[in-house]
Amino acid sequence: MHRIGRSLPASMLLSLRDRRMQKANAAALKTTATTGTLVASYNVHKCIGVDRKFDPERTIRVIREIDPDVIALQEADNRFGDRNGLLDLPRLERETGLVPVPISATGKGHGWHGNVLLFKKGVVRDVHQIKLPGLEPRGAVVAEIDLDGSQTRRIIAAHLG
Repeated sequence: MHRIGRSLPASMLLSLRDRRMQKANAAALKTTATTGTLVASYNVHKCIGVDRKFDPERTIRVIREIDPDVIALQEADNRFGDRNGLLDLPRLERETGLVPVPISATGKGHGWHGNVLLFKKGVVRDVHQIKLPGLEPRGAVVAEIDLDGSQTRRIIAAHLG
């Protein structure tokens, strides 16, 4: 039985409000993309979607749709074993113009502890890898990049949880 005047939980109210704001935010994002540098962060969850299907092609399509100048990807490598990279980076570059920030000693993985930082039209000036504490191997990538002739920007990519 429902009581009159009973309020929804705050988290649900925020979710409803956020859903209404999505269109306004999408318009603002497009404006940012045409007037400045678009920086994005995307946890690709090992290329497994909400449908629980492994689909690296879908992940590339999403990145292409975002069309960022810089994007930090999390969980872009297998979690166990050799930690192989899961994306076709040459194809991603052909379709988006994004190239990975070079990271030393990554083996077959795309990045540092599953973090890969991609950019277009720029020059990498400096890269640092930082080991983070915890039970699971975690790390951050700190890169200084001159994007398309602009001033140097420091980008930090990390996956903390």
